[in-house]
Amino acid sequence: MNKGHEYVLLAVMLWSFVAIIVRLLNPFISIESMLFYRSFIAAAVLILFVFITKTVKFSGMNRQKLGIYAMLGFLYTSMLYTMMMAFVNTKIATAQFLQQLSPVYTFIFAHFLLKERASSKNYYALVLALSGTLLVFYFESGSLSSSFMGNVFALISGIFLAAYHTLARHLRKYSGLEISAWAFIFGTIMISFSAFDKVSLSADNWLLLIGLGVFSTALPFLFWVKSMKYIKAQEASVLLLLTLITIPLLAFFFFNEIPSLGAIAGGALILAASLIMLKS
Repeated sequence: MNKGHEYVLLAVMLWSFVAIIVRLLNPFISIESMLFYRSFIAAAVLILFVFITKTVKFSGMNRQKLGIYAMLGFLYTSMLYTMMMAFVNTKIATAQFLQQLSPVYTFIFAHFLLKERASSKNYYALVLALSGTLLVFYFESGSLSSSFMGNVFALISGIFLAAYHTLARHLRKYSGLEISAWAFIFGTIMISFSAFDKVSLSADNWLLLIGLGVFSTALPFLFWVKSMKYIKAQEASVLLLLTLITIPLLAFFFFNEIPSLGAIAGGALILAASLIMLKS
């Protein structure tokens, strides 16, 4: 194990606590306000990191980049919002299983929008992903119930994440830190228009909210960017699939949540499909 693997594992551990913190804070603050503070704090930390370390020099802005950054901000914020909604409306493990379909969506976008070639393995992965999704919905959803809508939110979150990665390809020559910092800035501005409720939290809950922005959003991303200096993005993405293990374990520890065997089987199929997509 080299430094790259260690940085990714640190990122996985910190990202895994997002669902726990969101669920704990949900009775006291709306998802919209929670997301606003999360994005604002994360953006501030990333900008402060760049300012202090001088590791990244922000490139000049033009109308085209401004439009792309604004769209990335919308996509990333929408991904965060829908996933946070999923965490409070369905089982945490189920939400993570379904969002992990994002590599499959990325392949679909790349194939049909960017005209990238597809292999037979990609189509096998699509079948596995569809089968896994149907299993998860069959065993973990009730008709028009809260869990059903939570599962839908998780699926939509994966689509937004795939769209974000697809669009970010247009900015490959810029650093991931710069791209994400601008995405958080624009996302914070966008979500601020819907975060109107008055926030009155205890000191403990404020610490949780700050922790959500710093330790479970900004820091894991910095670890992720750092890992790219030592390992390839494809290898890091495969390691990121460990969240399919760490997040359900934390959900069981904190909330005694256990996904059904059918959902676990569906998650395994989705995991296999994601691995095929990431390695093809």
